Amino acid sequence: MHEEPLHLIPNELRSEVERELGVRIEGNLCPSCQLKLKTEYDNDIEQVLVERVIVSEENRIGIGTFSPSDPKSQDIADLTGSIDFSTITEYGSESDPRAYRFDGELNKANRGLMEFQEMLKCDEKFLWNLLSLTQEGNFKAGRFALISADESINT
Repeated sequence: MHEEPLHLIPNELRSEVERELGVRIEGNLCPSCQLKLKTEYDNDIEQVLVERVIVSEENRIGIGTFSPSDPKSQDIADLTGSIDFSTITEYGSESDPRAYRFDGELNKANRGLMEFQEMLKCDEKFLWNLLSLTQEGNFKAGRFALISADESINT
């Protein structure tokens, strides 16, 4: 998931940074990035490496596409990712970010573009995720809190 680097800034420092940079910081780190910050960087945000991402249709970077299929076989995991059952025994819980595949189209499109094709044919649960994303700027994935997302949605 392409995360917003400004989500690294702790809430107590955001107003100062917002004034200094002239931007508004909304949202929080995704569960995977929160865990990585804690385990790999010992919560030291100054050590986190930020990588520039170039959106690319050819390489499918920063662009998600969702086309509905048969309503009976549609899986919300296509949008939000899914549990990696092979890692649950290793990490002990379905709510551990390392046991979850953040590979849904909404994850891929974060900080980029999301295309919904024939979205009105989607099951209602897909439309709830779309509504939450457009109005609140977040979506629900697995057993995690809402995940902040910033993407342009084309229907």
